Amino acid sequence: MSAALRLVLLVLLAVLGPAPSRAAEPPIPFAATAQERQAYEKAAAYSAEHGGVALAILRGGRLAFEAYARGDANTPHQLHSGTKSFWCAAAATAVADGLFTLDEPVAATIEEWKDDPRKALVPVRQLLDFTSGLPAGVRQLRGASGDNFAKAIALELEHEPGSTFVYGPSHLTVFGAFLKRRLNEDPVAFLERRVFGPIGLSVASWRRDAAGNPTMAAGAALTAREWLKFGQYLLDSPDIVARCAQGGAANPAYGLTLWLNDQPGLSPRDTRKGKPPARLVPNAPRDMVVAGGAGNQRLYVLPSHGMVIVRLAGRGAGWKDDAFLKLVLEP
Repeated sequence: MSAALRLVLLVLLAVLGPAPSRAAEPPIPFAATAQERQAYEKAAAYSAEHGGVALAILRGGRLAFEAYARGDANTPHQLHSGTKSFWCAAAATAVADGLFTLDEPVAATIEEWKDDPRKALVPVRQLLDFTSGLPAGVRQLRGASGDNFAKAIALELEHEPGSTFVYGPSHLTVFGAFLKRRLNEDPVAFLERRVFGPIGLSVASWRRDAAGNPTMAAGAALTAREWLKFGQYLLDSPDIVARCAQGGAANPAYGLTLWLNDQPGLSPRDTRKGKPPARLVPNAPRDMVVAGGAGNQRLYVLPSHGMVIVRLAGRGAGWKDDAFLKLVLEP
């Protein structure tokens, strides 16, 4: 190319400006074998039979399969408690940023807890593994009226800190208040700036209370493809997973907002029914971690398979994680 022609092109670029940005590209497809695709189709059928509305699978960072019984790839869905898993990623990122530690007392920031001898002992970690001693808080924090952060802070402890696993929104609601005060930033704004933004994850909506506080434990609505991005982020961040996958003595099957499959423990359903501890999904890989929500919303992350699976659903009876994953992993 001559110097004169290059000069003309540079002038045109300066006048016209940069080319308009393209729409986001769909995920790069993974070349699944016929046998693998048949297995995924069986799993999708099983999911749909039990209230499933979407199933999407990533392998090696590529889209291996997706199916929609209702809506399509652009249809967001409430994650319910699947939202919880975002907060360990946010916490681990803040710790890496030097903003706080998991073992510092919550009362150093939530000053209302300083004069309570038991609350003063609770470290940040116990808000994330649900052993802070707080009650579940389902009844007290239901709905969007009032200030749920203030309501959660005012709850009285029912157990000694660290002694008992109690599944419910109370712990993460207090964690939301902790983040808001400690970082001087809305918790979701921090999550989006430091975790979601870098991976291009877009949240369709996030429920908030009348005071503007996000519903920390169950507020997010995403599409299946967007939730896949978070699963891939966990696959690509072994340091984050190592920090979040630390099961405690009170429930070895629950880490810091993530369900773990490597040790016997208790799911919320097992706790209510008084069942003995067991691995959550006995026939699935031990390194699997899971985010789950009401209606059997699921994000499965399987490092040993390089695989992320998202299942979105309405309420359906008879769902079994073991049966579903056996179909997916059959090949």
